[in-house]
Order: sequence, then C-alpha cells, then structure tokens
Amino acid sequence: MNRQPVLIVGAGPGGLCAALTLQKRGIRCLLVERVPEERLFADVGGGYDIGLNSLKMLDRLGVGDAVRQQGRKTAAVLSFTSNDVLYDRMTLPEDVDAVGVLRSTLQRILLDGLDPSMLRCDAKVVAVEPQHDGVTVTLHTGEQLHAEVLVGADGAHSAVRKATFPKDPPLHFCGLTCAWGRTPLDALPSVLADQMPALDHAISVTGPGRILLAGCPGDSWLWSAFWRTDRFTSSTSGSLRTVQQQFVDWGPRTTGLLHHADPDTVVKVGIFDRDPIPSWSAGRTIFIGDAAHPMTPFLGQGANSAMIDAFVLANLLADETPESAFSKFERRRKVPVEKNVASARSLARWMTTENRLSALAFRSMMRLVPSSLLLRAITSADHVNDVTDLIPKIPQPG
Repeated sequence: MNRQPVLIVGAGPGGLCAALTLQKRGIRCLLVERVPEERLFADVGGGYDIGLNSLKMLDRLGVGDAVRQQGRKTAAVLSFTSNDVLYDRMTLPEDVDAVGVLRSTLQRILLDGLDPSMLRCDAKVVAVEPQHDGVTVTLHTGEQLHAEVLVGADGAHSAVRKATFPKDPPLHFCGLTCAWGRTPLDALPSVLADQMPALDHAISVTGPGRILLAGCPGDSWLWSAFWRTDRFTSSTSGSLRTVQQQFVDWGPRTTGLLHHADPDTVVKVGIFDRDPIPSWSAGRTIFIGDAAHPMTPFLGQGANSAMIDAFVLANLLADETPESAFSKFERRRKVPVEKNVASARSLARWMTTENRLSALAFRSMMRLVPSSLLLRAITSADHVNDVTDLIPKIPQPG
C-alpha cells in the first residue's frame, strides 16, 4: 500500500498551494486529481482576482511575480445598466497589489513550482476509510493509498466530504445559475471593440435578476453571466445559446460580447454555498477551500480563501501533530471565513435582485458611496487572509 504523510485530493488553487507549501517546508505529500492532466490544464474556465495577502504568500512561495506577469492589474471597474448607461466608475489605486488571472494560468504557475512526482491525475477517489494511524483512500482503479493526514481540496461537491460526512446537510442553492466564457479580442468587430473599455478595466452590467461581469486578463474578454432561477439544470448542451437568450434584450455591449464568444469555452454551473457546520475535520481528514466553505463569487474571495487555507494548514502540519494542527487551523480560519460566506450570500442577493426598485436602490447606493469606501469594503474581506506571521516559516533559496 502506498503510504504518504499527507495526501491531498483536488488540484485546484487550494490543493496545489497546499502541496507547494508542504514541499517548501520539506514535508512529503501526494496530490491526486480525478481528471486527466490534459483536462486539468485545458485553457477553459473562469478567472480569479488575486488579493494582496495571497500575493504576499505567493511571493514567498516563489510564484508571485509569475502571477503578476501572466495576469493583468485592474485599473478601474465600470458599472453599467442593462441598456449600457454608465452609472459608476471605481478607480483602483495604483499601489493596490491585486491582479486578475485565468484559473488555468494560476494552476500552471503553481504546478511549475511543484515536484512533478507529487501530482497524479486521472485518480478518482471512490472510498475513504478512517484508520487508527491515518486514512485509507481507494481510487477508481482499486489502488489504495494510506496517509497520516487527508486534505479534501476537491471543491464544493467534494467526493472526500461525501465519504467522510455521509449525513452532511446538502449545499445551499443560492438561486443563481452562472455561465462563464471567453470572447477573443480578435473576434470583436471594430464597432464593438470601440465600445469596450481599456483592457485594464473591468465592467459590471446589471439588470433585474441578472448581472454580467467581465475583465480581460489575457487575450480574451473573460465574462461571467448570472441569472436568477428556481433550480439549476446541469445540462451543458447549448450553453452559449442559453446565456444569449437570458440577455437578449440587453444593450449591444453585453449582447455583442455573448454573440462573439467562443462556444467551446462556455461552462454553466449552479451557485451554491454552505451554512456553517460544527467542524471542518473528522479524525485525520480535514477540508479546505470550497470543500469546507463554498461561497458565492461576489466578494472575490473563493480562490483567495482556498489558497490561504492551504498555506495556513500546511505550515501548521509542518510544525504540529495532526490533531493540534487541525484545532489551530479551525480556530484561526473557521469563524472569519464563514462570515465572508454570509456576506457573499447577501451581496449576491442584492446584486441580482429581481425587484426593480431594489435594483434601482442598489445602483443609487453604489453611485453615491465614495470609491474609497467601496474599495475599503471590497478589500476588508481579505483582512482575514493576513498570514504575515507564517510567511517567515517558508525558507528562501540560498
């Protein structure tokens, strides 16, 4: 039986960051991912806004500069009504160290810093069995892996979590369907290209029950479209057509972005979060990121929270017994992160309200509040990710 001190399931930002931090601390681990490698790093998917504290941590792990170079700093956020009337402009100070980056780009950067032998793709977890000295995981091939510690970093619909907490309450559906996709810059006709802002600007287009967010971290406009729905239908057929129909009566900026989108990049998902539960761990198994605390994307804290979870937990595992590490990790992270989950849920309701008067009130509030206060509100959610005390624990080359 293959034995590891730490076994991590899920090669998203959280899992990769946990593995990279453990590697820097000299702790052996194995990261397993259910999809084949060519699918894991396919250039399809959403993007992230990487915050100040995450970038400090990534700098110490040796990959921060690569994230800045391959992403794009946002200079301003422009807010429009559904008929393309600009109602707010929030300029971001130049000294704010934050950057937008594609999910696949961030994964590649983290993987480039990792020993290749520490990642196994096409390894789907089908069973988890607690042991007196750790955890045994069974893969779909029948192979069994034993670890002193199991870290579930496999997302909101975590297979590890389902196996560990079979009576777990279900996820909370937030009443939103989301589709994200990409519209290549060279696919935009000149008339539409002239209507788009500078590439270092992000846009938000809102209407009752719907919102479209877009930014340009690479050679395409990356957009995320949200709309209110009673339930999520997981069918992926005709996803782009479904999105286009949801926004068919909107202005030319939105309809143009969707009309010229690459249909092969469109992914449709339901937006779920989770009510707080007593613990993020059981025995020698612990959960981080969306496997512990999925949240709506409207605070921009999903990936940041997952990576900081990973960094905190990995450093504690390097210094403490598993039981002590788990206890200290939850004391530090659980309450403040779950407050962010609640705030993100509330913000999602406000930003996608179907009530026209509430939508108007929200836009009016955004227009009247000074940009400095809005920026402070946005960045305050990142305060819980301060890991200044842990950064010196990562040894530097030379």
